[in-house]
Amino acid sequence: MKEQRAGRANATMAKIRAIYGKRLRPEDFAQLISCTGVGEAAQYLKDSTHYAKPLEGISGENIHRGQLESLLRRAYYERYFEIVSFEGLGDVPFYSYITRKTEVDQILECITHINSGVFDQIVTLPVYMNRHTRFDLVALAKVRSFDELMQVVGKTRYGDMLKRFRPRDGGRIDYPAVELALRTDYFDKLIHSTYVFPDNVQLEEFLRERIDMINIINAYRMKVHFSMGGEEIRARMIPVPEYDSSTDRLIQHITQRKLDEMYAAPDRESFLRLLSASWYGREMEREGLTQMPTERALETLQHRRTRHAFAMANSTPAVFFTFNSLLETEINNVIRVIEGIRYSLPVEEISTLIID
Repeated sequence: MKEQRAGRANATMAKIRAIYGKRLRPEDFAQLISCTGVGEAAQYLKDSTHYAKPLEGISGENIHRGQLESLLRRAYYERYFEIVSFEGLGDVPFYSYITRKTEVDQILECITHINSGVFDQIVTLPVYMNRHTRFDLVALAKVRSFDELMQVVGKTRYGDMLKRFRPRDGGRIDYPAVELALRTDYFDKLIHSTYVFPDNVQLEEFLRERIDMINIINAYRMKVHFSMGGEEIRARMIPVPEYDSSTDRLIQHITQRKLDEMYAAPDRESFLRLLSASWYGREMEREGLTQMPTERALETLQHRRTRHAFAMANSTPAVFFTFNSLLETEINNVIRVIEGIRYSLPVEEISTLIID
Protein backbone atom coordinates (compact mmCIF):
# COMPACT_ATOMS: atom_id res chain seq x y z
CA MET A 1 0.00 0.00 0.00
CA LYS A 2 2.81 2.40 0.90
CA GLU A 3 4.52 1.61 -2.42
CA GLN A 4 1.24 2.26 -4.28
CA ARG A 5 0.84 5.67 -2.65
CA ALA A 6 4.44 6.55 -3.50
CA GLY A 7 3.86 5.46 -7.08
CA ARG A 8 0.74 7.64 -7.40
CA ALA A 9 2.57 10.62 -5.91
CA ASN A 10 5.44 10.18 -8.36
CA ALA A 11 2.98 9.93 -11.25
CA THR A 12 1.24 13.15 -10.18
CA MET A 13 4.52 15.03 -9.83
CA ALA A 14 5.68 13.71 -13.22
CA LYS A 15 2.42 14.86 -14.82
CA ILE A 16 2.74 18.34 -13.32
CA ARG A 17 6.35 18.69 -14.41
CA ALA A 18 5.43 17.54 -17.92
CA ILE A 19 2.74 20.24 -18.07
CA TYR A 20 5.23 22.83 -16.83
CA GLY A 21 7.57 21.80 -19.63
CA LYS A 22 5.03 23.26 -22.08
CA ARG A 23 5.08 26.70 -20.43
CA LEU A 24 5.53 29.86 -22.44
CA ARG A 25 9.17 30.68 -23.16
CA PRO A 26 10.79 34.10 -23.68
CA GLU A 27 10.48 33.63 -27.44
CA ASP A 28 6.70 33.13 -27.03
CA PHE A 29 6.40 36.41 -25.16
CA ALA A 30 8.55 38.09 -27.81
CA GLN A 31 6.11 36.86 -30.47
CA LEU A 32 3.12 38.03 -28.42
CA ILE A 33 4.59 41.46 -27.84
CA SER A 34 5.20 41.86 -31.58
CA CYS A 35 1.49 41.25 -32.36
CA THR A 36 -0.34 44.27 -33.72
CA GLY A 37 -3.72 43.49 -32.19
CA VAL A 38 -5.56 41.39 -29.60
CA GLY A 39 -6.89 39.08 -32.31
CA GLU A 40 -3.41 38.36 -33.64
CA ALA A 41 -2.18 37.63 -30.11
CA ALA A 42 -5.12 35.28 -29.51
CA GLN A 43 -4.40 33.49 -32.77
CA TYR A 44 -0.75 33.00 -31.80
CA LEU A 45 -1.73 31.56 -28.41
CA LYS A 46 -4.21 29.26 -30.10
CA ASP A 47 -1.90 28.05 -32.87
CA SER A 48 1.49 27.88 -31.16
CA THR A 49 1.18 27.38 -27.38
CA HIS A 50 -0.34 25.13 -24.75
CA TYR A 51 -3.40 27.41 -24.70
CA ALA A 52 -4.63 25.79 -27.93
CA LYS A 53 -7.35 23.73 -26.21
CA PRO A 54 -8.91 26.50 -24.07
CA LEU A 55 -8.95 28.78 -27.11
CA GLU A 56 -10.34 26.13 -29.42
CA GLY A 57 -13.23 27.49 -31.45
CA ILE A 58 -12.41 31.17 -31.02
CA SER A 59 -11.67 33.40 -33.98
CA GLY A 60 -8.80 35.85 -33.78
CA GLU A 61 -10.74 38.19 -36.02
CA ASN A 62 -13.52 39.03 -33.59
CA ILE A 63 -12.33 38.13 -30.07
CA HIS A 64 -12.05 41.06 -27.68
CA ARG A 65 -9.69 41.59 -24.76
CA GLY A 66 -12.21 40.79 -22.00
CA GLN A 67 -13.27 37.54 -23.65
CA LEU A 68 -9.66 36.42 -24.12
CA GLU A 69 -8.80 37.26 -20.52
CA SER A 70 -11.80 35.28 -19.28
CA LEU A 71 -10.80 32.24 -21.37
CA LEU A 72 -7.23 32.37 -20.06
CA ARG A 73 -8.35 32.59 -16.43
CA ARG A 74 -10.77 29.73 -17.00
CA ALA A 75 -7.88 27.68 -18.42
CA TYR A 76 -6.04 28.20 -15.11
CA TYR A 77 -8.94 26.78 -13.09
CA GLU A 78 -9.49 23.90 -15.49
CA ARG A 79 -5.83 22.91 -15.29
CA TYR A 80 -6.10 22.99 -11.50
CA PHE A 81 -9.11 20.65 -11.46
CA GLU A 82 -7.52 18.39 -14.06
CA ILE A 83 -4.58 17.77 -11.73
CA VAL A 84 -6.78 17.47 -8.63
CA SER A 85 -8.91 14.79 -10.31
CA PHE A 86 -5.89 12.94 -11.75
CA GLU A 87 -5.31 11.02 -8.53
CA GLY A 88 -8.52 11.83 -6.65
CA LEU A 89 -6.95 14.61 -4.57
CA GLY A 90 -10.21 16.51 -4.15
CA ASP A 91 -11.02 14.87 -0.80
CA VAL A 92 -7.82 16.20 0.80
CA PRO A 93 -8.56 19.64 2.33
CA PHE A 94 -5.26 21.18 1.21
CA TYR A 95 -6.09 20.76 -2.47
CA SER A 96 -9.20 22.94 -2.27
CA TYR A 97 -7.11 26.05 -1.60
CA ILE A 98 -7.78 27.62 -5.01
CA THR A 99 -11.52 27.32 -4.43
CA ARG A 100 -11.11 29.00 -1.04
CA LYS A 101 -8.96 31.74 -2.59
CA THR A 102 -11.63 32.30 -5.25
CA GLU A 103 -14.28 32.65 -2.54
CA VAL A 104 -12.18 35.25 -0.69
CA ASP A 105 -11.37 37.17 -3.88
CA GLN A 106 -15.02 37.30 -4.96
CA ILE A 107 -16.25 38.48 -1.55
CA LEU A 108 -13.65 41.27 -1.59
CA GLU A 109 -14.61 42.16 -5.18
CA CYS A 110 -18.24 42.36 -4.08
CA ILE A 111 -17.36 44.67 -1.17
CA THR A 112 -15.41 46.92 -3.53
CA HIS A 113 -18.53 47.28 -5.67
CA ILE A 114 -20.79 47.89 -2.68
CA ASN A 115 -18.49 50.65 -1.43
CA SER A 116 -18.18 52.27 -4.87
CA GLY A 117 -21.81 51.86 -5.87
CA VAL A 118 -20.71 50.51 -9.26
CA PHE A 119 -22.01 47.02 -9.98
CA ASP A 120 -20.44 45.38 -13.02
CA GLN A 121 -18.66 42.38 -11.49
CA ILE A 122 -20.73 39.93 -13.51
CA VAL A 123 -18.39 40.73 -16.43
CA THR A 124 -15.41 39.07 -14.73
CA LEU A 125 -17.25 36.59 -12.52
CA PRO A 126 -15.78 33.04 -12.70
CA VAL A 127 -19.21 31.39 -12.95
CA TYR A 128 -17.56 28.10 -13.94
CA MET A 129 -16.41 27.85 -10.30
CA ASN A 130 -19.98 27.97 -9.00
CA ARG A 131 -20.29 24.21 -8.55
CA HIS A 132 -17.20 24.23 -6.31
CA THR A 133 -17.75 27.28 -4.10
CA ARG A 134 -19.66 27.20 -0.81
CA PHE A 135 -21.94 30.05 -1.83
CA ASP A 136 -23.66 31.04 -5.06
CA LEU A 137 -21.40 33.27 -7.15
CA VAL A 138 -24.25 34.36 -9.41
CA ALA A 139 -26.25 35.44 -6.35
CA LEU A 140 -23.15 37.27 -5.11
CA ALA A 141 -23.04 39.27 -8.36
CA LYS A 142 -26.52 40.60 -7.59
CA VAL A 143 -25.58 41.86 -4.12
CA ARG A 144 -26.02 45.60 -3.57
CA SER A 145 -25.59 45.96 0.21
CA PHE A 146 -23.92 44.42 3.25
CA ASP A 147 -27.21 42.80 4.30
CA GLU A 148 -27.58 41.19 0.88
CA LEU A 149 -23.99 39.98 1.09
CA MET A 150 -24.76 38.33 4.42
CA GLN A 151 -27.80 36.63 2.89
CA VAL A 152 -25.51 34.97 0.33
CA VAL A 153 -22.58 33.98 2.57
CA GLY A 154 -24.20 34.05 6.02
CA LYS A 155 -24.45 30.26 6.39
CA THR A 156 -20.79 29.72 5.54
CA ARG A 157 -17.73 30.35 7.69
CA TYR A 158 -17.43 33.73 5.96
CA GLY A 159 -20.69 34.87 7.53
CA ASP A 160 -19.23 34.46 11.00
CA MET A 161 -16.15 36.46 10.02
CA LEU A 162 -18.03 39.24 8.24
CA LYS A 163 -20.78 39.98 10.74
CA ARG A 164 -18.47 42.01 12.97
CA PHE A 165 -17.76 44.36 10.06
CA ARG A 166 -21.35 45.48 9.56
CA PRO A 167 -21.16 49.21 8.69
CA ARG A 168 -23.07 51.72 10.77
CA ASP A 169 -25.87 53.83 9.34
CA GLY A 170 -25.29 52.74 5.77
CA GLY A 171 -21.61 53.70 5.82
CA ARG A 172 -18.79 52.08 3.89
CA ILE A 173 -17.63 48.58 4.75
CA ASP A 174 -14.12 48.59 6.23
CA TYR A 175 -12.46 46.90 3.25
CA PRO A 176 -8.87 46.75 4.65
CA ALA A 177 -10.10 45.14 7.88
CA VAL A 178 -12.24 42.60 6.01
CA GLU A 179 -9.41 41.78 3.63
CA LEU A 180 -6.98 41.21 6.49
CA ALA A 181 -9.45 38.95 8.32
CA LEU A 182 -10.23 36.87 5.21
CA ARG A 183 -6.64 36.53 4.02
CA THR A 184 -5.36 35.74 7.51
CA ASP A 185 -7.94 32.99 7.82
CA TYR A 186 -7.06 31.70 4.34
CA PHE A 187 -3.32 31.39 5.05
CA ASP A 188 -3.89 30.03 8.55
CA LYS A 189 -6.13 27.25 7.18
CA LEU A 190 -3.77 26.65 4.26
CA ILE A 191 -0.68 26.18 6.42
CA HIS A 192 -2.50 24.03 8.96
CA SER A 193 -3.85 21.85 6.14
CA THR A 194 -0.25 20.90 5.28
CA TYR A 195 0.29 19.24 8.66
CA VAL A 196 -1.35 16.02 7.47
CA PHE A 197 1.53 15.48 5.06
CA PRO A 198 4.54 13.68 6.54
CA ASP A 199 6.88 15.69 4.29
CA ASN A 200 5.31 19.11 4.68
CA VAL A 201 8.37 21.11 5.79
CA GLN A 202 9.33 22.27 2.28
CA LEU A 203 5.82 23.46 1.55
CA GLU A 204 5.28 25.13 4.90
CA GLU A 205 8.56 27.02 4.56
CA PHE A 206 7.49 28.23 1.13
CA LEU A 207 4.06 29.36 2.38
CA ARG A 208 5.59 31.27 5.28
CA GLU A 209 8.03 32.89 2.87
CA ARG A 210 5.07 33.79 0.64
CA ILE A 211 3.39 35.57 3.58
CA ASP A 212 6.62 37.48 4.29
CA MET A 213 6.82 38.61 0.67
CA ILE A 214 3.17 39.69 0.56
CA ASN A 215 3.65 41.67 3.78
CA ILE A 216 6.85 43.36 2.59
CA ILE A 217 5.32 44.34 -0.77
CA ASN A 218 2.17 45.69 0.89
CA ALA A 219 4.13 47.48 3.62
CA TYR A 220 6.28 49.21 1.00
CA ARG A 221 3.17 50.39 -0.86
CA MET A 222 1.57 51.66 2.34
CA LYS A 223 4.76 53.45 3.37
CA VAL A 224 5.46 55.07 -0.01
CA HIS A 225 2.01 55.71 -1.45
CA PHE A 226 0.00 56.37 1.73
CA SER A 227 2.66 57.52 4.25
CA MET A 228 1.35 55.13 6.90
CA GLY A 229 3.09 54.77 10.27
CA GLY A 230 4.51 51.59 11.77
CA GLU A 231 1.57 50.69 14.00
CA GLU A 232 -0.97 51.23 11.22
CA ILE A 233 1.07 49.14 8.79
CA ARG A 234 1.60 46.31 11.25
CA ALA A 235 -2.14 46.22 11.98
CA ARG A 236 -2.76 45.55 8.29
CA MET A 237 -0.18 42.76 7.85
CA ILE A 238 -1.03 39.06 7.63
CA PRO A 239 0.25 37.39 10.81
CA VAL A 240 2.39 34.32 10.20
CA PRO A 241 0.72 31.34 11.93
CA GLU A 242 2.45 29.91 14.98
CA TYR A 243 4.89 27.09 14.31
CA ASP A 244 3.59 23.59 14.90
CA SER A 245 5.62 21.68 17.50
CA SER A 246 6.75 19.21 14.85
CA THR A 247 8.18 21.83 12.51
CA ASP A 248 11.27 22.94 14.41
CA ARG A 249 13.34 22.26 11.27
CA LEU A 250 11.77 25.21 9.49
CA ILE A 251 13.95 28.09 8.35
CA GLN A 252 12.87 31.63 9.20
CA HIS A 253 14.21 34.24 6.81
CA ILE A 254 13.18 37.31 8.80
CA THR A 255 12.04 37.88 12.37
CA GLN A 256 8.96 39.80 13.39
CA ARG A 257 11.23 42.34 15.10
CA LYS A 258 13.00 43.07 11.81
CA LEU A 259 9.68 43.39 10.00
CA ASP A 260 8.43 45.79 12.69
CA GLU A 261 11.55 47.92 12.21
CA MET A 262 10.80 48.06 8.49
CA TYR A 263 7.16 49.02 9.10
CA ALA A 264 8.24 51.78 11.49
CA ALA A 265 10.82 53.25 9.10
CA PRO A 266 10.23 57.03 8.88
CA ASP A 267 10.51 57.20 5.09
CA ARG A 268 11.07 55.24 1.89
CA GLU A 269 14.86 55.47 2.04
CA SER A 270 14.98 54.12 5.61
CA PHE A 271 12.61 51.30 4.63
CA LEU A 272 14.84 50.34 1.69
CA ARG A 273 17.99 50.40 3.84
CA LEU A 274 16.39 47.96 6.29
CA LEU A 275 15.10 45.84 3.42
CA SER A 276 18.53 45.67 1.76
CA ALA A 277 20.09 44.48 5.04
CA SER A 278 17.56 41.64 5.35
CA TRP A 279 17.68 38.16 3.80
CA TYR A 280 15.15 39.28 1.19
CA GLY A 281 17.26 42.32 0.30
CA ARG A 282 20.35 40.15 -0.10
CA GLU A 283 18.37 37.82 -2.38
CA MET A 284 17.27 40.79 -4.48
CA GLU A 285 20.90 41.81 -4.85
CA ARG A 286 21.98 38.25 -5.69
CA GLU A 287 19.30 38.10 -8.39
CA GLY A 288 20.41 41.43 -9.85
CA LEU A 289 17.10 43.13 -9.11
CA THR A 290 18.26 46.20 -7.20
CA GLN A 291 18.15 48.48 -10.25
CA MET A 292 14.47 47.73 -10.85
CA PRO A 293 11.64 49.78 -9.33
CA THR A 294 11.22 48.36 -5.83
CA GLU A 295 7.70 46.93 -6.23
CA ARG A 296 8.64 45.25 -9.50
CA ALA A 297 11.84 43.88 -7.91
CA LEU A 298 9.91 42.41 -4.97
CA GLU A 299 7.31 40.82 -7.26
CA THR A 300 10.09 39.39 -9.45
CA LEU A 301 11.89 37.98 -6.42
CA GLN A 302 8.64 36.36 -5.25
CA HIS A 303 8.23 34.74 -8.67
CA ARG A 304 11.82 33.50 -8.79
CA ARG A 305 11.58 32.09 -5.28
CA THR A 306 8.47 30.22 -6.42
CA ARG A 307 10.33 28.89 -9.45
CA HIS A 308 13.18 27.76 -7.18
CA ALA A 309 10.75 26.11 -4.78
CA PHE A 310 9.11 24.26 -7.69
CA ALA A 311 12.48 22.99 -8.91
CA MET A 312 13.43 21.78 -5.43
CA ALA A 313 10.03 20.37 -4.42
CA ASN A 314 9.94 16.63 -3.74
CA SER A 315 6.36 16.14 -2.56
CA THR A 316 3.07 16.24 -4.45
CA PRO A 317 1.52 19.14 -2.47
CA ALA A 318 4.67 21.29 -2.81
CA VAL A 319 4.95 20.61 -6.56
CA PHE A 320 1.21 21.22 -6.97
CA PHE A 321 1.09 24.54 -5.13
CA THR A 322 4.23 26.05 -6.65
CA PHE A 323 3.24 24.93 -10.16
CA ASN A 324 -0.15 26.62 -9.88
CA SER A 325 1.53 29.78 -8.62
CA LEU A 326 3.83 29.79 -11.65
CA LEU A 327 0.93 29.17 -14.02
CA GLU A 328 -1.01 32.04 -12.45
CA THR A 329 1.95 34.37 -13.01
CA GLU A 330 2.24 33.21 -16.63
CA ILE A 331 -1.42 33.96 -17.30
CA ASN A 332 -1.13 37.35 -15.60
CA ASN A 333 1.89 38.08 -17.80
CA VAL A 334 -0.08 37.19 -20.94
CA ILE A 335 -2.96 39.42 -19.82
CA ARG A 336 -0.56 42.32 -19.20
CA VAL A 337 0.87 41.90 -22.69
CA ILE A 338 -2.62 41.79 -24.22
CA GLU A 339 -3.62 44.96 -22.34
CA GLY A 340 -0.44 46.63 -23.57
CA ILE A 341 -1.30 45.65 -27.15
CA ARG A 342 -4.89 46.81 -26.69
CA TYR A 343 -3.72 50.27 -25.60
CA SER A 344 -0.96 50.44 -28.25
CA LEU A 345 1.91 50.72 -25.78
CA PRO A 346 5.44 50.65 -27.23
CA VAL A 347 7.04 47.19 -27.41
CA GLU A 348 9.74 48.23 -24.93
CA GLU A 349 7.13 49.32 -22.39
CA ILE A 350 5.10 46.11 -22.75
CA SER A 351 8.29 44.10 -22.15
CA THR A 352 8.73 45.74 -18.75
CA LEU A 353 5.29 44.50 -17.63
CA ILE A 354 6.36 40.83 -17.68
CA ILE A 355 7.39 39.28 -14.36
CA ASP A 356 10.25 36.85 -14.97
